[in-house]
Amino acid sequence: MSSPDAAEERRVEDVMITGSRCHPGSQFHYAAWKPEGLAAGAAVYVLLEHDAKGPTRGLLEGLMASGAIPPGIIVWTFPGTLPSAVAGGVARNMRASEYDQPGTAFPDFLVEELVPDAAARLGVSLNPSPELHFIAGGSSGGICAWNAAWYRNDFFRRVFLSSPTFSAMRGGEELMTVVRKCETRPIRIYMTVGTDEPDYFFGDSFLVALNAASVFKHAGYEHRFEVFGHEGHCSRREDPALWNRMMPWLFTGWKRKRAVASGGNPPRVRMLLAPGSKWKKCTFAMPPPRTEVVSTDGSRVYSVSPSCRFVSAESIMPDGSRAWRYDHAPVHLAWNATCVGAKAIILLADDRVLVATELGVQGIVSFGLTDLILPLPGDRPADNLAVVGSMLYVSSSGSVFKRALAVPAAEPADRNPPSSPGYGDGPYSREHLPIDV
Repeated sequence: MSSPDAAEERRVEDVMITGSRCHPGSQFHYAAWKPEGLAAGAAVYVLLEHDAKGPTRGLLEGLMASGAIPPGIIVWTFPGTLPSAVAGGVARNMRASEYDQPGTAFPDFLVEELVPDAAARLGVSLNPSPELHFIAGGSSGGICAWNAAWYRNDFFRRVFLSSPTFSAMRGGEELMTVVRKCETRPIRIYMTVGTDEPDYFFGDSFLVALNAASVFKHAGYEHRFEVFGHEGHCSRREDPALWNRMMPWLFTGWKRKRAVASGGNPPRVRMLLAPGSKWKKCTFAMPPPRTEVVSTDGSRVYSVSPSCRFVSAESIMPDGSRAWRYDHAPVHLAWNATCVGAKAIILLADDRVLVATELGVQGIVSFGLTDLILPLPGDRPADNLAVVGSMLYVSSSGSVFKRALAVPAAEPADRNPPSSPGYGDGPYSREHLPIDV
């Protein structure tokens, strides 16, 4: 971009990208800004959805100059538009399918297409460290920002969520349930909401934000949550005072290269994994997938099928026959599920079953609740699993990963009673969020 005005050389406006892998045929618009004196290694990207003006460039540049946040380019994004291919047709706003849809499509577009395009136009290179990259959004843009940090955690690790719509629009409510049961990812979160939020057919924006705050606390995330009494949707999203206290907290320790903490994991995950256990790629001869296991007390059979979402259970009768079949527990589905069930099952000594699903390994206690999810590296689907002693092995598309468990495999000689007879088998009582409405 050429201009006699030096300031003009530091910005691009109304840039359009077409033919994206996200939605072929869509047209995407964005604007970007390069602070004065920015070195070649850009670090922070502020991505604000279209109906949020966000902070002024001067405020962000001041925070960069003070060292509160790393230097970097600023990018404002707009949802895509799908033009009509026929005369007289109406162009379609793709906001819902991009922002509200959990999954990798739009995050991949941001990381692999839009941000590199902006960096190239501004003449800077991208800093490879995910610890320094930031994304923000309000309303549907809030869940969009979370999707980017969750599905592209290799790029974004600091987020601002203003009245995020973790609602029953396109799976946002299920996403929060999955986050509650998954291992904690390195994401640092600042979230705000007003008490006078709208109550839509797909959910109450105030209540879903409260639930999200509970999820983040339960799962061990570094987060802050502000509630603005008697204020509405996306309140104070552009407030300089909010940004001046939020951004330094989000970027605490960035100069010392302090990594964003991955938290302490949800309680059920901690119960299953050995301390310090991580996925490691390995060589292991996987056995044929098992689709049935007998409970540790010998009283019933657990079974799985790729075509059925529920893990099933049947009682073993005195004559060895089976009866009283019922749905034991459902598995959680991937955002783009093609397999609604599980491909393999194994049994642990506490009568917990682990099943191989598209979301990775899912755990089900003997009471009949799916209580944890162990995603594989890169969020790969799990094809098969086995446990030897206390070592779990999982295969995915020809690769095998292992990690140590705190609970060993069930042995044929075991006759252990179920260890989870009800809901309250752990210390879950706590003080809830102090909110003055």
